[in-house]
Amino acid sequence: NGLTPERWVNKWGEWIVKPETSPIETDLIQKVVTSTKKIAETFGADVDVEWVYDGNSINWVQLREITSLNNASLYSNHISREFFPVMIKPLIWSINVPLVCSGWLKLFEQLVGKCNIDPHSLAKPFYYRAYFNMGTIGKIFEALGLPSDTLELLLDVESGGSEKPTFKPTAKTLRLLPKMIGCAIDKIRFAKKINLFLPSMKNRYSAFSIASITHLKPGEIITEIDKLYKLNEETAYYMIVTYSLMGVYNGLLKYQLKKYGIPIDTVELTFGMDELNDFNPLVTLSSLNHNFSHLRDGIKEKISNSSYQDFLTISGINSFQKSVNNFIEHFGHLSDSGNDFSCTPWRENRDSIISMIVNYTQRNDTTAHKVHFSNLKISPMKKMLLRPLYQRARKFLYYREAVGFLYTYGYGLFRPYFLALGDYFFLKECM
Repeated sequence: NGLTPERWVNKWGEWIVKPETSPIETDLIQKVVTSTKKIAETFGADVDVEWVYDGNSINWVQLREITSLNNASLYSNHISREFFPVMIKPLIWSINVPLVCSGWLKLFEQLVGKCNIDPHSLAKPFYYRAYFNMGTIGKIFEALGLPSDTLELLLDVESGGSEKPTFKPTAKTLRLLPKMIGCAIDKIRFAKKINLFLPSMKNRYSAFSIASITHLKPGEIITEIDKLYKLNEETAYYMIVTYSLMGVYNGLLKYQLKKYGIPIDTVELTFGMDELNDFNPLVTLSSLNHNFSHLRDGIKEKISNSSYQDFLTISGINSFQKSVNNFIEHFGHLSDSGNDFSCTPWRENRDSIISMIVNYTQRNDTTAHKVHFSNLKISPMKKMLLRPLYQRARKFLYYREAVGFLYTYGYGLFRPYFLALGDYFFLKECM
C-alpha cells in the first residue's frame, strides 16, 4: 500500500508515531480505521483484515478473527492522563500508582465481585508515563454486557467522541445483575457519602503531625506511612468515583445539549459557585495582590525586597500578614505537581509565595463568552427537564475539586515522612 510501518495507527485510531502525511494518506488511514472498527463490531470480535487500495476505493480481500489477543494486555493512557499527567519517578510510582489502581479495583469489584486482580497489574510505566491495562479492564466491562472501551467512552476520553456504549447482556451479565443494580443505586446516592466523607477524612488527616516526625524512629515512621497509605487508599477511591460520576453527568449533559444544538463548552457551569474558590489559589492570590497594591509605596517596596521571615517583621501590616499566613495554611500543600510528593510544596518555599503575591498578573475571564443556563435559547419545558441534570453536573464538578484538593493534601503528607527516612539513612551512612 506504499505506507511505511511507522505510519500505522493503534486500535483507538491514534497515530503510533505521528509522521508528516499527505491529506490523501491521512484520509485513507482514517477510512481503514473506521471501516475496520465497523467490521469488528459486526463480526463480534477483534479481526485481522487485509485490504488493497486502487487509488479510488478500498477493497477488503480477507478477514479472520485474531484469537491471539484473547489474553493480551492492551495499554492506553487515555484515562491515566487525567490522574497522572506528567512523567512519574520510581518512588512516586511505587506509592501513587498502586493507590489509584486499588481505588479502581475496589470500584470494579463492586460491579463484578472478587476479581483476583493484582492492583499493580492494572498499570505499567512506559518511558516513565502511566498506561492502564485496558485489556483487563475491558474484560470486566464485557462481563457486564458492555464494550471493552466503555470506561473511556463514559469518561469522554475515547477518540471516537460521539460513540456511546451499547448494552448486550450475556448469561454472565444476568448473574451479575444484582451487583450491578446495587452498585448503581450506591453511586446515585454517592453525593451523601461524599458530604460525610470530606469532613471526616480532613479530621483523620489532622492526626498526622509534621512537627513531631523528627522525634520518630525509622520503624515508627514506616508505621505512620502505612497508616497514611490506608487513608489515601480510601481517598483515592472517592476521587476515582467522583471523577467518574462527574464525567458521566457531564457526558449526559453534553449529549442532551447537543440535541438542542448547544455545545457544552458554551454553557457556564460554575455560575454563582463561589465555594469553588476554596480550591483555587489564583482567586486568593488575586485578592492578596489587590490588597498589596493598596499599601503605601514604601511598604510595597520593602515587601518586594523581603524574604518571608523579613516580611513577618514589617510593622503596620498585621491584617495583610495574617491573610498571607492564612493562604499558606490553606494552600501551602500545593506544588508544581499534585501527583509528585518529591516536588517542593509552597509551604517549604515561603519566599516564593511573597514573590507570587507581589508579581501576580490578573488573568482574563474565560467565562465571559459563556451563556448562563437560564439564558439558553430553548423552551421553558425543555429547560425544566434539563435542569436536574445541569444541577447534578455542577454538584459533581464541585465534588471533583473538593475531593481532589483533599487527596492532594493527604498524598502530600507522604513527603515529610520519606524525607525523615532519607535523613536517617544519610546520617547513618555518614557515621
